[in-house]
Amino acid sequence: MTTPRVHTYHCTACSHLLLASTHNFKTLPTRRGPGLDSATIVPMPPPPKTPKPASAEDSGDEDDDAAAEAAGYTLLLALLRRDRAPKVVTREDGFEKRAIWRCGRCKVIVAYMLDESQYKGVNGKKPAKGSEGGFLYVLPGALTESGLLGEGQELLELL
Repeated sequence: MTTPRVHTYHCTACSHLLLASTHNFKTLPTRRGPGLDSATIVPMPPPPKTPKPASAEDSGDEDDDAAAEAAGYTLLLALLRRDRAPKVVTREDGFEKRAIWRCGRCKVIVAYMLDESQYKGVNGKKPAKGSEGGFLYVLPGALTESGLLGEGQELLELL
């Protein structure tokens, strides 16, 4: 099993380290269409299971590890969900209920997650509770990749 490359991202406003991910945000899809904000869509799989003691009978662990590696992983380090009530946003095609995520240092809004009721699974059915972690929507220009800090380069635009 190879170790995946971990990308780290900082708040553009204050350079505070906010999250680490095996996903390169430049390659992830963005929200498009009428009234959408071009936010980068970051898959958030459920946290990995706690490691079990090694035993000769556990042969399925390699399959679980391979599946987790293929799906990728993102760890929220210093993002705060300070707003208790979700923010309701009016769009051209209806409403969205968003949980707002802010920088842990400067409190600038950098991302949001949609309410569970707005996710649609396969064939328009809701996914089973706990079967998927959902998505984090990172606002354009909110994060800077660690490699760009201190090099005098332009900040990472997540469009």
